Amino acid sequence: MPKISVHLGLTFPGAGEFTSNRCDVSFDDIDVTGDVPAQLEACRAALETTASEVEAALATEAANISGLSVGGLGLARSFAEFREKLNKWQENVVAEVRRQREALEKLTTPKPVAVVPSFKKEKRTKDA
Repeated sequence: MPKISVHLGLTFPGAGEFTSNRCDVSFDDIDVTGDVPAQLEACRAALETTASEVEAALATEAANISGLSVGGLGLARSFAEFREKLNKWQENVVAEVRRQREALEKLTTPKPVAVVPSFKKEKRTKDA
């Protein structure tokens, strides 16, 4: 079965000069012949479940690297904005997959063929 992977990333400015933060999400092995919206919803739900742990790990790593306290840097807000963009992206992907599926179904569905009756060439004679 064909499968696809989708990768989405967002880089946003950091608190200090010449700094930035980046979030990346990959949804892998999406079975295009299966229920794509359900698969994407399961991926999004898993992301929501792990989001708070990911945010805490990101804040800790940023603090370790920079030596700054990141409690007030708005990482949670930025990550929430990223999740909101991810939800919009998911809706667009689902709509596009549906559109592609419908187009493929139209191309592969047999179309009825109109049969035109043929008439034999007959000689007409005039009744006397």
